[in-house]
Amino acid sequence: MTVSLGASVTKVSSPSRGIRRALPLVALAGLIAWFVDSSVLWVASSVMGLPVFVGAATGFILAGIVNFLLNRRTFDGLTSAAPRRRYTILFLINLSFVSTLVPAIAALISNRYPDVHYAVIISKVVVTATVLPINTFLYERWVFSA
Repeated sequence: MTVSLGASVTKVSSPSRGIRRALPLVALAGLIAWFVDSSVLWVASSVMGLPVFVGAATGFILAGIVNFLLNRRTFDGLTSAAPRRRYTILFLINLSFVSTLVPAIAALISNRYPDVHYAVIISKVVVTATVLPINTFLYERWVFSA
């Protein structure tokens, strides 16, 4: 979008254009964070024997920190408090969904298919695939909107 102020012309890029340009870096950060999340979930619930919701919540929080640190430079220009506040709100909503849905779906899988040893990871994939399009829309239209 171009805004004309008298004789000078200033280019202003829309938030969605900036996000689209940053998409490869954001996707890489997301994949790394997802690996951290899933690994912590697996170790906590399958190796350490902790409840799945504890592994899901711990993995999600650690992944959120990793994601934030990796994306900090990508969105360095966002100094407004509004995106940070909106990000925090969405993060907390996602934390509640992940901590609830991953254990519930893992229990359903384990009860239906007792021989499946990767139920927590399968449930993590299902939950991620479900919330990813919603989060993508919310990040572009709400968290990082003007």
